[in-house]
Amino acid sequence: MQAQAWEDMCRQWNTEAWLKRSGSGTSNRNTTDSGGNISRHTGGSIGYDEHRIRLQGNYMKRTLKPCLRSMGMICMIR
Repeated sequence: MQAQAWEDMCRQWNTEAWLKRSGSGTSNRNTTDSGGNISRHTGGSIGYDEHRIRLQGNYMKRTLKPCLRSMGMICMIR
């Protein structure tokens, strides 16, 4: 990154308007739900790890083990 571009960004990040927006975003990210858990703002989507855990739980009941292939595709092995 060029030095001038970095300096321009630093100037922008130190303005009163940006600091206010940043504080608002930080506050929103730390908002908790009724269970006291911090909201992840994923719009109902589940993360990769949670999906993997759920798959393992479902398939282990059938004695199948999930394995990962390239491109994130799931295959099953016995």
